[in-house]
Amino acid sequence: MDVRLKRLYDQIEYEQHHGVYRTAFYDIVGPVLREHKDKSVLMRRTLGFKALMEQYDLAIREDEVLLGTLKGCYPKVEVPDYQTRKEEARGVVQKYLDEKPASGKGDDTGRGLIYGRMHETGNIQFNELQQIISELYDEFAPKGLTRLEVARELETYFTFDFGEDGRVAADLPWEATNHNDLNAPKIVRLGLGGIRDEVLRYQEGCTPDKTEFYEAELITIDAVIGFFKRYAKVAREMASSDAVSAQRSRELLEMAQVTEKVSYDRPETFRQALQLVWLMYLISNIQSPIGSCNSYARFDQYM
Repeated sequence: MDVRLKRLYDQIEYEQHHGVYRTAFYDIVGPVLREHKDKSVLMRRTLGFKALMEQYDLAIREDEVLLGTLKGCYPKVEVPDYQTRKEEARGVVQKYLDEKPASGKGDDTGRGLIYGRMHETGNIQFNELQQIISELYDEFAPKGLTRLEVARELETYFTFDFGEDGRVAADLPWEATNHNDLNAPKIVRLGLGGIRDEVLRYQEGCTPDKTEFYEAELITIDAVIGFFKRYAKVAREMASSDAVSAQRSRELLEMAQVTEKVSYDRPETFRQALQLVWLMYLISNIQSPIGSCNSYARFDQYM
């Protein structure tokens, strides 16, 4: 691994394992969903997505040469130190023990615990949570609690409360799809402008019951095109900064040019296609509160 790639790798690994990050998703989507509460689920979701494309912070890491990262979507927040959180956790487990029925009912861990390995909305660092779970299990096992009980209570407790913004998104419901193939071959073949033209053709001859659907599609594709252009603008602004080297400025300008190209036109080079596909899959993660698991499918063939 060359020095630059190793530096980027180390930076990302550090971010993964140090600190707590709070998604900005609900802060952006919540107000939009409330403002348009009288519209259909389809249109409310569409307008929420448009807001995400317009408002998410677009970060660019120092050594990146491909635009697009979720870093800006998850601002870092300050949290109490380990010992403070452990004492807080001890109180949570003790309260559960005190209120647990003598019959043993209520200790069913439930399917939700399967997701404990991720804890996407947790307000505590993942490795610290696991260590606290282990230490408190050792402490409370003699009193009759299982490790799963301890883990369930703490995973449930150490979670961000997104308030009304979180509740309005959950009630929509927001999540429309996951674990899919985004049809990257079509994206590469037509480009975003070609897909937009396709929407317009369908919209022109649609029946009244499809009018809102194609209106929503048009808003969505325009929001995606705007997202690409906004990212290119950020790269250009960084390139003009006195804080970057001449080499980095040239790289940022090239990144901006590539992204501007594929913001509408179909890609003509491998790098352009790579930038297009990467940003589309990044967007598929941005549009979900906790990310998505969409497949690149036969990347080796269509690229």
